[in-house]
Amino acid sequence: MRLIQHLKEESDERERSDLINDIHDKCNKFLKLSLGLPLYRGKKGYSIEKYKIITSRTDRTPVDMPIEYHELLDEQFESEFGWKARSEGVFATHDFRQANAYGMVYFFFPIGDFKYIWSPKIRDLYIHLDQIADGEMERAKSTINIERVMKSSIEDIVDTYIDNKFMSAIKSEHEITFKCNSYYMVHMAWLLQYNSYYDIFG
Repeated sequence: MRLIQHLKEESDERERSDLINDIHDKCNKFLKLSLGLPLYRGKKGYSIEKYKIITSRTDRTPVDMPIEYHELLDEQFESEFGWKARSEGVFATHDFRQANAYGMVYFFFPIGDFKYIWSPKIRDLYIHLDQIADGEMERAKSTINIERVMKSSIEDIVDTYIDNKFMSAIKSEHEITFKCNSYYMVHMAWLLQYNSYYDIFG
């Protein structure tokens, strides 16, 4: 039994070492900009996968957000930054609790080149928009008024977003929206064994 456990630990350590080397090679831009500060991403459902490379979607549809707001946001983000942040974006944060609200938490590593946006004023766009919508529905006298007010609110929201100051974005613990072709999702407990996460930046 001890031999089997020893071989398993050796195999596990080799796998972590190979992953760290791959992240060094493929996530160089992120490693330079983040300076060792982790980003997290929550995923619904339980998984025993140690890590996975995920291809980013370009046609993401909302689970809870009304499609009208989703499309308005995409329209405004594309006008401001040249890409549809809700349909094409991948969301991550330095706030573990915020990521945990969306499911099991993984380390997030965007692969290769990427773009990003974030708002110094808005911690989580879905929650922020939901709060605005609830308030407006209470005050509005008609559906037309709600739609008009929400369109104006969305324009104001997008005006708060910027695409620079990456370290400030991480330290703010606000949601960061990435545009990347693919990214690593790495199981936290597995990578943190023997401080493997910090070996990535060593």
